[in-house]
Amino acid sequence: MTFKTATPLVFCLLASALLSPIAHADEDSSAGSLSSDRFKFDGFGSLGIARSTNGEAEILRSLTPPEGITDHWSANSDSILGLQASYRISDEVETVAQAVSYLRDDGSFQPNITWAFLKYDVTPRFSMRFGRIGTEFLMLADSRLVGYSYLPVRPANEFYGIIPINYGDGIDARLRWPVGDGMLRLEGFAGIAAEDTARYSFSGAKILKGTIGYDQGNWLFRYINTWTKLANEFDGIDQLRGALTLAGSATTADKLGFKDTVSIYQSLGAAYDDGAWQVQGAINYVGHEAETMKNSRGIFFQVARRVGNVTPFVSYARAKSLHKTLDTGLSAFNPYAPMLNGAVTHAIQMSNVDSQTLSLGARWDVRRNVDLKAQVDFVRAGEGSNLLLLNAPPDSDYKATVFSLSLDFVF
Repeated sequence: MTFKTATPLVFCLLASALLSPIAHADEDSSAGSLSSDRFKFDGFGSLGIARSTNGEAEILRSLTPPEGITDHWSANSDSILGLQASYRISDEVETVAQAVSYLRDDGSFQPNITWAFLKYDVTPRFSMRFGRIGTEFLMLADSRLVGYSYLPVRPANEFYGIIPINYGDGIDARLRWPVGDGMLRLEGFAGIAAEDTARYSFSGAKILKGTIGYDQGNWLFRYINTWTKLANEFDGIDQLRGALTLAGSATTADKLGFKDTVSIYQSLGAAYDDGAWQVQGAINYVGHEAETMKNSRGIFFQVARRVGNVTPFVSYARAKSLHKTLDTGLSAFNPYAPMLNGAVTHAIQMSNVDSQTLSLGARWDVRRNVDLKAQVDFVRAGEGSNLLLLNAPPDSDYKATVFSLSLDFVF
């Protein structure tokens, strides 16, 4: 189900969630308000500003936007506003719709329909959702878009910023089952990506995602495995393939395609939260079938201590690409060899990441549903670390200190 075919479903769910209280006013005296036993209207937002000490490159929050954090204060990267409406049709069936405004791939803040699904509770322990569904990866929060749900100003770039997909159109199933002294959680999603990034169109990509989680006391363990089959080519790759074919390297040209290749994302993590201390750590692996996409490994670790309404924290994240080259096989006597070899190397380097960030910060819960955050990031990136940096220095390391402030709220 693509976005185009899902559009009628989106509007039906929005209409159901927004108009149902009016239609059922005679059944529930409180149904005409923004909140009732069946109808809920919620929202969330973040107003964040950030700047770095090195304007040589822009530091991306994620792969989606066309711009990042520079040496000028800006609210673009970390400012988000979302609205959500839900209507419970019966004890087992609920409709949910969510629209979120954040910096998009085209540089605008035009709202996205990020959720639009029907949920069916088959049993108290087993549920299914149909429609547009969030594909989340955080350990202790349900969404990367809801800043109030996690400690730092933004999720760790090196670990979560490399994940390009926030939602998809499809179906998922969730099962909770008591095992020993804890709860086993199984989740599965199958669908189609419905969003793009500034560098690549992920729309139409097929997604399979499975999650195994186990909660016991103060502990949470989680394993995620995601399989994605790409549906589009990178801009400009067809021209490079054509030039290689004309130069006598058709075999290499065939290897440059992205369409119909598979990428995988795997992560394993654990978290501990006893109300005072919060500790979490995770590792991941990103693998690409495409010859011009580098595989990578990542690590993330965070420690926090609640002191009254203030929670200081320290975190560290690192992502590093694995070595990958592609030999064009062109003869040294071929006059086009230097140019085409350089173009292939450049294509591979666009997915290169060699970055690490040490973060120090604090969250102050000013009042219920409102927080203020301050954070300092010490960013270090190797030469040509292009995946999470715009205009990364090709022949030298990049170092910057990033200062961030944010106000998060839910209502």
